[in-house]
Amino acid sequence: MNKKLSLLYTAAGFAAALLNAQALQEYWDFNNDSSGTGLTSVANSGDLGSSWNFNDPGSSANGSGLWVIAGNSGKITRKAPTSVYASPATTGRYRLEADFASWAIDSASVGDTWTLKLNQSGGGTAAQITFKVQSSSIVRIRLAANISGSLAYRDYDYDLTDTDGVSVAVEFDFDTDEASYYVADSLTETFTTGFSGSNIGQVIYSKGGSWSTEGSRLSLDSFGYRSVEVETPEPETPEPGASYPAEPGPLETWKDYWTFDTDSAGDSLSSIENSGVLDSAWNFPGAGGDVVGDDNTWSVLGDSGVFVRAVPGYGEYSVAPTTGRHRLEVALASWNFDTASEGDSLVVRLDESTAAGGDNIARIELRVNGGAVEIRQSTDLVSGSSYRTSNFNLAEAEGARVAIEFDFDTDTVYYMVNDAVISEFTDFDGVNIAALRYQKSGSWSTAASSVKIESMGWLTIAEDSTAIEYFTFDYEQSGDRLLEIDNSSSAGSDWNINGAGGDAADGAGAWVVTGNSGTLTRKLPAVVYASPVSTGRYRLEADFASWDFDEASVGDSFFLRLKESGSSGSTIAEIQLRVLSTSVVEIRQSGKFGSGASYRSANFTLTEAAGATAAIEFDFENNTASYMVNGVVTDVFTDFQGVDIGQLLYVKSGSWTTAASSLNLDSFGYRSVEVPSNDPNRKEYWDFEGDASGGSLGTIINSGDLGSAWDGNAAGGDSANGAGAWFVAGDAGIFTRKLPSNDTDEYTTPSSTGRFRFVIDFASWDMNAASVGDKLIFKLNESVGNGGSSIAQVIFEVKSDIVTLQWASTISDDSSSFRGENFPLSSTDGARMEVEFDFDNDVVTYYIDGVYKHRFTNFNGDDIGQLLYLKTGSWSTATSSLVIEEFGYVSVPSSQVIDQWNFSEADGTGPNDALSSNGVGLAPGSVNSELAQVSEGELLFGSDGTSGGVFTAIDLYEDPITTGIIETTFKVTAASFNNTYANYLNNNDVDSVLPARVGFRVQDRRDGNKNIGSVRLVYDPELNEFQALGSAFGSGEALPAVIQTGSPVLLEDITLRMLIDLNEPNIPGSYQLWFTYGSGDEQLAVFDGVVGEAFNGSTQIDVFGITQQITNGDTNWLAGDSVSIDDLVIQRSEPVQRPAILDIVHNGANAVLSFNTVNDFGYTIKASNTVDGNYTEIQSVTGDGTRQNYSDTRTGSFTEQFYIIEGDL
Repeated sequence: MNKKLSLLYTAAGFAAALLNAQALQEYWDFNNDSSGTGLTSVANSGDLGSSWNFNDPGSSANGSGLWVIAGNSGKITRKAPTSVYASPATTGRYRLEADFASWAIDSASVGDTWTLKLNQSGGGTAAQITFKVQSSSIVRIRLAANISGSLAYRDYDYDLTDTDGVSVAVEFDFDTDEASYYVADSLTETFTTGFSGSNIGQVIYSKGGSWSTEGSRLSLDSFGYRSVEVETPEPETPEPGASYPAEPGPLETWKDYWTFDTDSAGDSLSSIENSGVLDSAWNFPGAGGDVVGDDNTWSVLGDSGVFVRAVPGYGEYSVAPTTGRHRLEVALASWNFDTASEGDSLVVRLDESTAAGGDNIARIELRVNGGAVEIRQSTDLVSGSSYRTSNFNLAEAEGARVAIEFDFDTDTVYYMVNDAVISEFTDFDGVNIAALRYQKSGSWSTAASSVKIESMGWLTIAEDSTAIEYFTFDYEQSGDRLLEIDNSSSAGSDWNINGAGGDAADGAGAWVVTGNSGTLTRKLPAVVYASPVSTGRYRLEADFASWDFDEASVGDSFFLRLKESGSSGSTIAEIQLRVLSTSVVEIRQSGKFGSGASYRSANFTLTEAAGATAAIEFDFENNTASYMVNGVVTDVFTDFQGVDIGQLLYVKSGSWTTAASSLNLDSFGYRSVEVPSNDPNRKEYWDFEGDASGGSLGTIINSGDLGSAWDGNAAGGDSANGAGAWFVAGDAGIFTRKLPSNDTDEYTTPSSTGRFRFVIDFASWDMNAASVGDKLIFKLNESVGNGGSSIAQVIFEVKSDIVTLQWASTISDDSSSFRGENFPLSSTDGARMEVEFDFDNDVVTYYIDGVYKHRFTNFNGDDIGQLLYLKTGSWSTATSSLVIEEFGYVSVPSSQVIDQWNFSEADGTGPNDALSSNGVGLAPGSVNSELAQVSEGELLFGSDGTSGGVFTAIDLYEDPITTGIIETTFKVTAASFNNTYANYLNNNDVDSVLPARVGFRVQDRRDGNKNIGSVRLVYDPELNEFQALGSAFGSGEALPAVIQTGSPVLLEDITLRMLIDLNEPNIPGSYQLWFTYGSGDEQLAVFDGVVGEAFNGSTQIDVFGITQQITNGDTNWLAGDSVSIDDLVIQRSEPVQRPAILDIVHNGANAVLSFNTVNDFGYTIKASNTVDGNYTEIQSVTGDGTRQNYSDTRTGSFTEQFYIIEGDL
């Protein structure tokens, strides 16, 4: 059972929150505004009623209750009120809202944003809503609240055009530090703690990007913010009939499962979408009355007749599971039966295979019996009878959730109704799962009756492999105590004795500790482990679902404690929840550390409906430990001294005598934690994962393999935020820090070869104009011996009304290497800046957000001597801030890929601007767009009917390539030569109709750009076939290999792969061409090509280019015909599989068999040298066992050479 169901319902109930009153504060709904009314004049229906400081040119009310923003209305920032409130709100709950009515966005608007946010009086943002044109196909709505000092973003993507729009909101509470996000009135995210907004100072309306595209338009129904008065609801249990989650849980895999969410009204069994991985089809559609309804539920009409349907199809699963844990479930949304439906039954069941007996191993039945509705569950047990019945009314608007979970390995079965386990068995006798059945019996002839199903199907549940001793209460019945609850680890231990009567499962996925249940100590295992673990990383966890303590409970404490096995039994990790005072509940964490004092506390109120999570993670090898509360790292220790894990203790101290108090836990226990292996390519790197809030430069974790330390801490305002980011306060002052920290502040052995990438990922910033001139600079310097100058820089600079992000590097000429991009003073999206440089190829490349921007081929850095983090200007503005996700530098491994093109540019981009992963274009200049251009993510080749073709020559990123086996691969995704073929059919002069060709070539430029090798797709109209054509310098053009015949339109994708061996260019097989047609096997088109020596006894590749032939005397490729290619890659490959070569050497009357030792195909050579006069016979055995002979009766001395390319010899 998915335990988290109950949490979801509780969260939803709380989010609905019984809103007693919602007072509009600043709100614009445009209902009373006439057409053309500008921003400063639209009516504000909020109590505060502030006016905007300026209009938004080009945007206005439309007179029909909408605010319309034109796509070419320009970027602006507006404020309401003009100055911050005299008395900003600092308490209470509020909701920032925007109701987007519709939008129609042109792809040219990429980067445009509209933002509504609540700024704090002292700077910074409390809550924010952003509408962003994310890409040429996606609109992204971003919601954010100030969580632990940083904006916590959640993204929701939509199409560029949406006529229905969507309403969104960010709700936050200054008193409880909660925040929630809503989309279409549905709760999508909740932060139970951590909201750190200080006040509401001002409403900001802003547009970023360019807003210069006339074809775009955004309309809003309303926007603004309101206060929300919340009456805290009583803790609630799941309502019957609430649906299962729309996605499987983290350990679950839907096998055959139907949710009906994406189905259309009227869809029958044969057409509904199966969300399971098996995706089995039903054998027949249901009767006419069993279809998807208008409300996306499965609707079963009372007069739809009886039948049986099955998956998979007409048979059984080809692989019938016989092990593991599985669940059959049906979420009945509602039903309404007339008494005339007496005897009608609806069954969903899983059956064994016929060979195993064909029993129902899990059966859920809804039937009308005796004027009521029964839900009956049954399974296959050794003991026989397994029926359990739950009774309901003839009409239930809330329905019921029903599930049967069974385990082939442990022979356990659980029946669940509305999340509660109602029965448990331990003698399951099922053998396998062979089929799912949907069955109706009785008469089903009563039109007044109906059933609606939210979802149904079966799934598998994996074991939590990290759980060592862990309790989730998923399968407990109400009242189960410590000795009766299931340990999530199949190898888990049992408690020594039961807890007191008030400590028990509630049957709905939680553990309840009542306030008058007394004190106790329980141990697991009863005696310390025989073999305590003393290596690895582990985490002690407690998920406190909620609590409600009476003041009389002061002094009561609940502990989870891990102890060592030794005689002292020292505590190595402890989580304590205690009632500290008449107003405070404290979660206290402690461990065993060399420094002694390890207690840390987080305070809460006596009643917390949303509870809190607490964890302690510790590592025996690294002697590190971290404390976490609600997922945020609060402290990090480096002197953990725990020796081993001997025992888990469950302890209650104080008195626990107050009946009015209670504590609920969702789960508790400890688990192993996989130690993440550091990226071996990271040299010096900080991602702030695991860094405690407030961690400084001197304490944050360097995950690079060099792991150097800084020469000092940053100022107090530059620190980790505990949520995986680095926070730079606007008033943190200026300083310079260097790394590594040693006598010279530079590496003892600087790196001077290889390829590296310098990465600074700016997550967001909010800079006040008063910060003008402030700069944050990251740079890599050369060693002092090589001049000590900067070889790579990333600069964040605040200018008068913008923020500029710049790259810089060292290049050999006098031109500037500085390049930059401008951004608004406030950005919630941030930008990832990267400088990649290559000491060996003298190339430096700039990227932003992974997109290539600039490239220089005269990089002249000598080595990496040190890393600097420095700030200039004043950094004295408290209202400014900057958040960095990660920074550092990494080595870029010698990639097999030399260059790669994916053609992600805009449609119409020419080959010269179709850039590789290294920023290399496919042409040195512009190309006629009729002949070649990017189209829908591919490179489209066409024809104007007159041009000779497209023949380009470019320098690759690696230039020259002198060694290795070089592979060129591309995919032909579409090709149509209807016009060329028609021309052939209508042309009496057949010889004038020559094949059309397109592909790529590599050249050696040292002696006039000699073609070393080429690979081309050929369409031959005379034969009406597509061919693969290869050519090599040393062996010339090979015979074409037929790929497809009989159609001028390509019917399947073709992948072409050319291999060139520069290590041994004179051996047959040093050039090879392979092709794959559709999903077939790869085939060898040319196997014995010879690359040859192009210049002075050697061959190299320093030119690459397109070769497309349109005319050659006559027109080969008529206008209107086209070829599309994608995924063009040049890379280093594995050793070429050359053909085995047999040399039959005749020497007069004596014949000798010899063959070379190069046999990369792995064939076994079998031969007998039988000499009968002048006779040599070679015998071989093929794969099918057929004997094949070769004999030669010629006399004299000569050699006969054979290539063996398939079969066993």
